[in-house]
Amino acid sequence: ISMTALLGAVEQGLIYSLVALGLYLSYRVLNVADLTTDGSFTLGAATSAMLTTLGHPVLGLAAAILAGAMAGGVTAFLQTKCKVQPILAGIVTMTGLYSINLMVMGGRQNLPLLKADTVFTWAEGLLGKQFGLTADGWRELSEKDAAMLAEAVKTASGAAAPDLMLVAESLLGEAVKEAK
Repeated sequence: ISMTALLGAVEQGLIYSLVALGLYLSYRVLNVADLTTDGSFTLGAATSAMLTTLGHPVLGLAAAILAGAMAGGVTAFLQTKCKVQPILAGIVTMTGLYSINLMVMGGRQNLPLLKADTVFTWAEGLLGKQFGLTADGWRELSEKDAAMLAEAVKTASGAAAPDLMLVAESLLGEAVKEAK
């Protein structure tokens, strides 16, 4: 497994963990079966992607948060003022958001972001030289940087996933060897 694949997997896992956190909060903490999270997550992504293609990636992040909050507000309105059952209000909102997502994206099902400046390309420009990042991956990753990254993964994973620490250490070690 290459370092690029590992970073891509970690990135997607962190993104989907936000959806899991939203579902956990609604199911366990609020004790309400709210399915709005599924639709509002994609609404935020569509809003952010559209504004990013227009050259405003930071504004896209703020608009994504606002769009998701508005979707939750629609569900809350249906539950409190219209007295719709929470599960049905979530399903209605989630179903309506599929059409709204297409409208937000101009009728297209996907938007290519490969040539657009995103917050990630900005971060690469700011942090790239400091951490050895290049446009085509982590080729300049030194042993010191790999050890620091492995320590961060160990600290983040803690005792909950000791196997993850071993995997991260071996993958980072292989990536450093390949880079040399």
